[in-house]
Amino acid sequence: MGNPHRGEVSLPAGDNTHVIRFTMNSICRLEDHLGKPVTEIAALLQNPAGFRMGMARAILWAGLLDKNPEITIEAAGDIATDVGIPACMHAIGKAFSLAFPNKQEDVADRPQKAATD
Repeated sequence: MGNPHRGEVSLPAGDNTHVIRFTMNSICRLEDHLGKPVTEIAALLQNPAGFRMGMARAILWAGLLDKNPEITIEAAGDIATDVGIPACMHAIGKAFSLAFPNKQEDVADRPQKAATD
């Protein structure tokens, strides 16, 4: 099950539950895959007219990488098909907003990792 305090969102798909989380590494892979900066990707999430299904599949793929680093983009597309596009887009949007909170208090509410030396 996804832990929202860690930016995780659960995505139930049949007998499986996948966890979406956007980390620094997964966002970098997404930017490299799409050839766009994350700010442009986020803007496209808000603009259905310019949004493509290939982007949805790529964003889901990147979000799944944290818990499943070997997942392929095609497997992410299969998960999106199983879940349904509206549910998939809702989960992606929620995970993206957890990765990039709008309010300073959202950041303050998250538990901080202990420093390791």
